[in-house]
Amino acid sequence: MSKRPSGEGSSRRPAKKTRHNALPPFGAALSSDLLAQTNDPSSSALSTRLVTLSLPSLATLSARVFVKSFVPLFDGQHGPSTRTWLRRMPDPVASKLFAMLRASQPAFLRHETIVTYFIRGDSVVLAGEPGVTVETLSAIPRLVGQRLRTLVLTDFSRFSDATLASLVGKLHLLEVLNLRNCVKVGPKTAAAAAKSCHRLISLNLNNTNVTLVSLAPLILANPSLQVLKIAGIHNFVGLSALNYCAELEYHLQTDTTCSKLFSLLEVPDRAAEGPPPLSQLRSLKLRHGSLSDPSFAMWIARCPLLQTFDASFTPLRRLPDLQTLTSLQKLAITSTFISSADLVDLVRHLPRLKTLSIGALGVKPGANTMTSTAMSLNDESLVRLTDALEGCAGIENINLVRNAKLGLTSRDGALRYFVQKIGRKCKSLNLSGITPLRSSDLAGLFPSTDTEAKSPLHTLLLNKTGIDDDAAPWIASCSSLEALEVAETKFTADGLRTIISECPLLSKLNLTGCRGINVTDRRRFFEVWKDK
Repeated sequence: MSKRPSGEGSSRRPAKKTRHNALPPFGAALSSDLLAQTNDPSSSALSTRLVTLSLPSLATLSARVFVKSFVPLFDGQHGPSTRTWLRRMPDPVASKLFAMLRASQPAFLRHETIVTYFIRGDSVVLAGEPGVTVETLSAIPRLVGQRLRTLVLTDFSRFSDATLASLVGKLHLLEVLNLRNCVKVGPKTAAAAAKSCHRLISLNLNNTNVTLVSLAPLILANPSLQVLKIAGIHNFVGLSALNYCAELEYHLQTDTTCSKLFSLLEVPDRAAEGPPPLSQLRSLKLRHGSLSDPSFAMWIARCPLLQTFDASFTPLRRLPDLQTLTSLQKLAITSTFISSADLVDLVRHLPRLKTLSIGALGVKPGANTMTSTAMSLNDESLVRLTDALEGCAGIENINLVRNAKLGLTSRDGALRYFVQKIGRKCKSLNLSGITPLRSSDLAGLFPSTDTEAKSPLHTLLLNKTGIDDDAAPWIASCSSLEALEVAETKFTADGLRTIISECPLLSKLNLTGCRGINVTDRRRFFEVWKDK
């Protein structure tokens, strides 16, 4: 029988300790690494600080100084010597330096600069920089085409399908091809890759305009493919979804197209052709698509080694036969229509599960979770899920964002039971948008005995919940915490000071909409805390 949550576990609040300072910051951070959450509120009041546990290397410090002074060094009186040293720089160093420049100085990276100094080695990474032109892409095969293994071109909407097809068709040694958010990529690029790229192990075509049928030759040409990402593609059937007034009719068209795809993947002489198509796949991403249950079943049946499966924001209602996938480590089905009973039954058969994303179950993308009656995860089902997750010894990341029915029957204490049994064991926990969540539900973060280890949590998201300063001691007990988001909660400066004092690694705070904190202090709260 499932264990019903009771008052078990310590309800005593941990005593506050005196402030201790982390090591002083050294150097300057170049970018934020806080993961963006699709369902979270804006981080317009994100307060950050640099936490340094060891001194950066001399090479790192030199690179930071160079990046900060790149424009005057490159275009000023020291330009000639700067360009000479850039040419002499080893490929690995140049690649890291280019990544830093792309993050901090993208507007100053002109076509000539990119081609002359940074198109080199076996990897080319470009991400929407305004200085990248058709001429830049044309130079890639000439400069590194004979040794290029990784090509990452993301967030380019200005390059046509024909232009990218011409580029990919000249690169025969590619192992990683990422064209995410290149919205004009379509059947021509897929066909060119199928003819020239036969060594791919990772393919990312998220938010492009390819069709399912155009993928068949590309998949057949790469039997060793391990990662396939085709999320956010609404043109799978080769026609605009707008042509289908009835949603059901569009799904039927998609299912028919999936059937055609997999019929094209059938190879008569399997022994001569090597492993079956998709049989080596470890990661499959189909989120933000229009595939329905039969289509998902077709995919899963051909991926016996799958470790990561992402079907979030799709019409999925019944889980395909994932129980045979004992190697599955990550499951993302946020905003699908999976029943809680099916979910619990599945989790019981996934002992290696590490990441589970089940936000807003039963709600269509963009719908108001507060008024939806279709949500499938409630307190009773959360208890059953908690018991099932105890069989997943390696669970690290759980996302329950916007499951608004949780906590409504507070007498059952389902949220507190979950936090105590599972949440405190995770490294990342997202409870944002669960408005009934109260401070007392987080008491399970605190060790229930003197011998129990502290929670390893490093990321905790509690945006738009009902917590206040009473949650501070429980959160403060997670001394490994690095990122905390409490946007639109009742936290005040006093509660946050308690947390910062006990969490020396905390470097990111989201305080958007926290009315208990002065508006001018939200972005600089670490400075305010230090001055007190």
